Amino acid sequence: MIRGRPDDLHNTHTTVSHPQRQHRSILPSPVPSSLPDRFRMFRSCEWEVLERSLNILQASDFYWGPLSVGEAHAKLQCEPVGTYLVRDSSQGNCLFSLSVRMPTGPVSLRISFQEGYFRLKNWFSDCVVQLLELVVAGTRNNPLHFDEMGGTPLVFSEPLCRSRRVVPTLRELCCRSLPAGTAAGDRAGLGGSSGMRPTKEIVSPVGRRGGSEGSVVPSPSLSWAGR
Repeated sequence: MIRGRPDDLHNTHTTVSHPQRQHRSILPSPVPSSLPDRFRMFRSCEWEVLERSLNILQASDFYWGPLSVGEAHAKLQCEPVGTYLVRDSSQGNCLFSLSVRMPTGPVSLRISFQEGYFRLKNWFSDCVVQLLELVVAGTRNNPLHFDEMGGTPLVFSEPLCRSRRVVPTLRELCCRSLPAGTAAGDRAGLGGSSGMRPTKEIVSPVGRRGGSEGSVVPSPSLSWAGR
């Protein structure tokens, strides 16, 4: 949400139903020391997605960890429009927030996590880095517009890296997150048995509306993250 606005515009985590809940045990989340311990409990299958995605995200240079919204906006204030960074959200029902520089100044958006997918507007993926690639590509030709911002276009271009170095590709990040003893064949075959495969589990439904083969899974509206 825009700083100063109510943060309850879309509490997506409380509105999604889980019909399988009674058939699956809910395990305590062994949250890594790098993240706050305030998150909700996750199913074991969800935790596998979180752990894998977090490993890839931590291998990137644009994940800033427990950065406050004020600190994030200060870092982006003098950056080009479209520059963004990923940080931990201070909201108890949200894992990560995405802060981006707009023409009118920096804003922050929540990246929700539901049923094993990270979601932002109409894009979703089981990997945060892949989700950001979809968002960057999607807003390049189709900027997002929000009534809360007076219709100002929102475009994502380049991440703000901590060390100002070249941003690694998703493939490079996956390789870095693999165990040290992983065979070369497994590294060459990312997208296969390694589990780092953004294939059918990743959809970029920009501009697609009903009737087409492979219908788009409904996703929640984007939430403004004030913290």
